[in-house]
Amino acid sequence: MNFAHLLWPLLIALALVLLITAVGARLAMWLRAREYLRERKNRKRVDPKMTGGETPASPAHLIDLAKLVSVDHNAAVGAQTEYARWVVQLFICLFIAFTSVALSATLFRENDAVRGVLAWSDIFALVWALVHLRQGKAANSRWLKARTRAELLRQCQFLYVFFPPQHEPRGITRFYDREAEQIEREIKSDNKRDLAASVLEFWRKRRSALEAPILSDQAWSAGIFEFYVTERARRQLRWFSTARSRLEASDLHRRVVLKLLYATTLALAAADTVLRIRQVPVEDVVNGISFLALMTTGFAAGMTGVYFSQNRRSLIHRYQSQERRISDWLEDTKLEDTKLEDTKIVGVARPNIAYDMKGHILAFEDIMIEELVDWINISQRDSIEVGL
Repeated sequence: MNFAHLLWPLLIALALVLLITAVGARLAMWLRAREYLRERKNRKRVDPKMTGGETPASPAHLIDLAKLVSVDHNAAVGAQTEYARWVVQLFICLFIAFTSVALSATLFRENDAVRGVLAWSDIFALVWALVHLRQGKAANSRWLKARTRAELLRQCQFLYVFFPPQHEPRGITRFYDREAEQIEREIKSDNKRDLAASVLEFWRKRRSALEAPILSDQAWSAGIFEFYVTERARRQLRWFSTARSRLEASDLHRRVVLKLLYATTLALAAADTVLRIRQVPVEDVVNGISFLALMTTGFAAGMTGVYFSQNRRSLIHRYQSQERRISDWLEDTKLEDTKLEDTKIVGVARPNIAYDMKGHILAFEDIMIEELVDWINISQRDSIEVGL
């Protein structure tokens, strides 16, 4: 037996699979990064009604906390990018496997040397796809936990102004580390309770602890509540609005692409049928049409599966709902602003006003926790939107 005859196709196929996967993934992630930068630019060109005018100055301790939160936020973005890369590489491997089979059955069915390479490519691509599927599931779990940790710490950053700890640790960094450790303990998923349930339980305990204390003196200082409304509520509304617009535009683009794929597949299938019925003597032409018909059929089927399994459509509905709820909350805060101004004039912190303000703050954080839980449930079951 000539082992070299078996070894060379194997090595060539392995090199092709690894090369195509790496190049395709790099290109896809570059396109994703470019779309992200475009979205960031669009966030700066938003309706002025969503910004509430000029942003109040940030309290010094909030600036320090924001710097610490940004570290966890960047870690969550990195985990999301890692998960997206595994998903992209999985799709590329499946594409390679399907293309190898299509080429073997059409253009190269008479070429044994090329068919040998394609057969090994099919095997390697499917094995590599299984590896990426397993790694992708693990990356998904890391991403969900990193994002959850970052969002809960962001919430802690704003609640710190109104509900400072009774026994405050030394310095902002120590306080932040303590909160991070507590969140890390609470959100650890196990067989008895998943991540969403852990978040709900964590917020139930925290909310119960926050209902008793009165608001801090800082809460009554000029601009603090306005800062919360602008930097927490309006900023979140702006994010939901721009994200929904991006997803809707992407959704429309995908529908157009799918229609074109269906039309192309139908035309190629019809041409292939006519050529075979008329027994056209140019076999390469017939095989070429058959290959294109197989590829467009497989690509259309794959795109359809991706279209219905990605989290885009679920998130669009969810973001619309959150926009309505935050807008309603902002309408309610207008009455709160009037009450607060009356209190400043009188110079007395009325207990009922403090109670109303605290109720508004906790009500908005209820909305944010609900959004986080829904996002976890959606992202655990649907594949990620990779921006392609």
